[in-house]
Amino acid sequence: MRPATLLAILALVSSADATAQAPQLTPGRRVRVTSAAAGLDNTEAFVVGLRRDTMALQYATSRVDAHGQRHTDSLVTDVSTASVTSLAIYAGKKSGARTGLLIGGTSMLLIGVVGNAAYYSSGEEGYARYVIGGAVVTGAIGAGIGWLIGSAIKSDRWEEIPLDRVRVGIEPSREGLQVRASVRF
Repeated sequence: MRPATLLAILALVSSADATAQAPQLTPGRRVRVTSAAAGLDNTEAFVVGLRRDTMALQYATSRVDAHGQRHTDSLVTDVSTASVTSLAIYAGKKSGARTGLLIGGTSMLLIGVVGNAAYYSSGEEGYARYVIGGAVVTGAIGAGIGWLIGSAIKSDRWEEIPLDRVRVGIEPSREGLQVRASVRF
């Protein structure tokens, strides 16, 4: 196969893949939304419905009653898309491995420098080699431990959506018409 043909196929496959991965704002999607008019401030919710100019969102609130017991309520509210000031779509979990590696490695490297500099006297032959070598070893151990701990910690990943790129429209389907929202890049 010619290199030019291979490049053309790769370009088509990668562009089709990028199009397929564009986030869709559809019912059931988990979002994080801010809208002063709806009283939502970075609130996590689920999209339960879409219309031309509004989104129906379901979110949880908690309250404490007179007896000190906590109650969680599920609310559904309509939010005007014009009043939304921030919108993010849930994009899965991310690992804290890189952060753990950096924190563990850096902190143990510094501890290694200070500890080895205090242990060896500055007039001793090979002083710098001992200090640097010991710091590198402790830094590597700290990076490994930090990576292990960070790998166990998962956090939510959100994809911020520029609001000028969110579109809501009506399109035909087998059941009749459906409302669909899409995000352009």
